[in-house]
Amino acid sequence: MNKKIGLFIGRFQPFHLGHIDALKQARKYGITEFFIGVGSSNKEHTAENPFTYEERKTMITKILNALWVKFTIYPLPDMESDDDRKNYIINNLPKFDAVISGNPRTTSIFKKTPYKICNIKITKDIKSTAIRHMLHIGDMEGLKTLVPGQVIIYLQSMKADKRLAKYYRDEHIGPSIAVDGILLTKDKRIVIIQRKNPPLGYALPGGFVDYGETTEQALVREMKEEIGVHIKIRKLAGVMSDPKRDPRSHIISIVYIADIVSWRIKAGDDAKSVKLMKFEKAKELKMVAGHDKFLQTCTI
Repeated sequence: MNKKIGLFIGRFQPFHLGHIDALKQARKYGITEFFIGVGSSNKEHTAENPFTYEERKTMITKILNALWVKFTIYPLPDMESDDDRKNYIINNLPKFDAVISGNPRTTSIFKKTPYKICNIKITKDIKSTAIRHMLHIGDMEGLKTLVPGQVIIYLQSMKADKRLAKYYRDEHIGPSIAVDGILLTKDKRIVIIQRKNPPLGYALPGGFVDYGETTEQALVREMKEEIGVHIKIRKLAGVMSDPKRDPRSHIISIVYIADIVSWRIKAGDDAKSVKLMKFEKAKELKMVAGHDKFLQTCTI
């Protein structure tokens, strides 16, 4: 078999199962050897880039050695522009044949070059931000579904949770604020959405509060934009604040009960589908991000 080298670029903060899946897919393109380009290699000790280049190199090496993959790891510092980044790679790395990418930005950088683009399908939608959140709050069960066991052990050995806690505190990174609605029709049905984006599953309709908005204004806006419903808020139902409830990050949600004034129900950016359900029946539904537990405690 002829040797065919593929370049795979990422920040790997940290290395996770999605990265492994991408490398496995690349083999179907005939890639026999990998150059792993560790992006932002000159950035470290921040909430976004908590791990050093050497630490990331260690994580990658542990996993790829176990997978019997032939590879070489190269640091790729941040550059002023995409052209600078491309030229740095071409001038500083040995010759390679293809670029492995599921990232539109990486694809565009190498589009007008002689390198073949191995387009990777994102079959494991894993966000490093969510992994770092799980590390911070100690959600080991969640981590096991996203990160190889050897990487988890390594992160524990460096006390990654305490490191992230310090960076979040120093950089004044706090929880996000969201609103969710228990939206009532006259016959006591409520709106349930099926989420299009992670976390996947059924949920109450809602969204994030914009800067300068009250939570009430945010709910009215989100319901109109996301599902085409005009509402009149009746009362505050409660608050969901458990840091572990949403796998994406620490999101505090303020929940209101509201009456539907008029609607032309449609699925927006975050909703795959929308349905109306009897309130008591909706309480039996398994939902994401703690919405089911919250709904079970509510009366209308």
